[in-house]
Amino acid sequence: MKRERFGAACRYALLVLLLAALLPGAKTWTPWALFAFVLFLSPVSLLLSLPAAKHISASLSLPTSAAKEKSASGVLILTNNSLFPAVKLRITISILNDLTGEEETLSLSAGVGAKQTFRQELELKSAHCGRLYVHIKSAAVFDYFGVFSKKLRLEAAARLTVLPELFPCDVSISPAFVTADEESVSERGDDMTELFALREYQSGDPIRRIHWKLSSKVGSLLVKEPGRNISRSLLVFWDKRHGCSPMRMDALAEAACSLAQSLSEQGLSYDLAWSDGEELQLRSIPDGNALLAAIGAMVTRAGHPDSPLPDTKGYGRVIRFCAALPDTVGEENIFHILCCDAQAASGKNMLVFSPENRKEQLERLEI
Repeated sequence: MKRERFGAACRYALLVLLLAALLPGAKTWTPWALFAFVLFLSPVSLLLSLPAAKHISASLSLPTSAAKEKSASGVLILTNNSLFPAVKLRITISILNDLTGEEETLSLSAGVGAKQTFRQELELKSAHCGRLYVHIKSAAVFDYFGVFSKKLRLEAAARLTVLPELFPCDVSISPAFVTADEESVSERGDDMTELFALREYQSGDPIRRIHWKLSSKVGSLLVKEPGRNISRSLLVFWDKRHGCSPMRMDALAEAACSLAQSLSEQGLSYDLAWSDGEELQLRSIPDGNALLAAIGAMVTRAGHPDSPLPDTKGYGRVIRFCAALPDTVGEENIFHILCCDAQAASGKNMLVFSPENRKEQLERLEI
C-alpha cells in the first residue's frame, strides 16, 4: 500500500511539474486552466468523496462449503447511499483459516457512483481444509490519483468451510469391540441398568438394589451391584490441542475423517470427539449421515492447550489422533494412537504417519 501511494505521488508530482514547465511560454489561458485542473483535482476529488464515505455499506456472501484446491465464488457488494460519488476505494480482504492459522489478503480497488452499487466477484481457493473466515481488514477512500486518503470504517464478513479430502481407509476392528448390546461386557460402575454382580444384603445397602425375584427363590436377600458397559463402545478422538504446521493439521483432519468414514461404512456406531478452541465436542455417530454432518464442524478451528480431554471411562477402545505423542494416555490397552509426527517412533498400539505417507500408512489398519 505504501509503495503504491509513493508511486502515485511521484506520477502526480511529475505531471504537475511537466504542466508547470509549459506555463512560461503559454500564449493562451488553456495551459493555465489545465495546470489548475490537475493541481486541484487530487484534493478536490478526495473532498467530494468524504461525504460518500460515511454512507457506504458492504456485504460479503460465500458458499457454505467447498472442496480443497477448488475455486469457490464469493461476492462483495458495496452500496453508496450518498448523493456524492466515492471516486476510488481501496479495500483489503483477509482470509484466515481458523484450523491451520494461515492468513492471506486480497486487495481491490473500486469506484462507487452516487446512489449506486458496486459488485466484485471473489475467487477463493485453499490448499488445506478448515474454516475460512473472510472479512474486510481495512478500507480507505482515495483521491483520483491515489495520493491522499481517508480511512473508512467498512465491515463485512462471511465464513466458508473447506472440507477435507477423504481417502480409502480399511479399518479392521477386533470383534471384541464391535457394538452388540446382547454380547456386552460390564465392569463395576454406577450404571444401574448394567448388572455387574449379585451379593448378599448388608446393613446400609439401598432397598432399591435388592433383587426381590431371586431373593425369594434362594431365601435370602440379594443385592445388585451396578456396572458399566466397557467392551463394545468405541471413541474416535482428534486431539487438536498441540499446534503444528498447516500440512500436518490438514493431514490429521483427512486421516481422522477417513477413518471415521470407514467405520460408518462398516455399519459401526461410535462416538466422535475433537478439540474445538477451549471446548471439547462430542457426538454420537450412528451412521454415515451423522458423520457427514459432523465433518464440517470438526475442521472449523484448532484446539487450545487448555481444551479438556474426553472422559474415556466406559469405552472399550479409544482411537486418538494427535500431532504430538501424549505423555500419558491412561489405560494403554484400550488406546490406539495415530500420530502425525515424522520425528516420533511407532510402537505398541501406536502408528506414526506424515502428510506425505498418510494414505499408505492408513490404507490398512488393525485396531
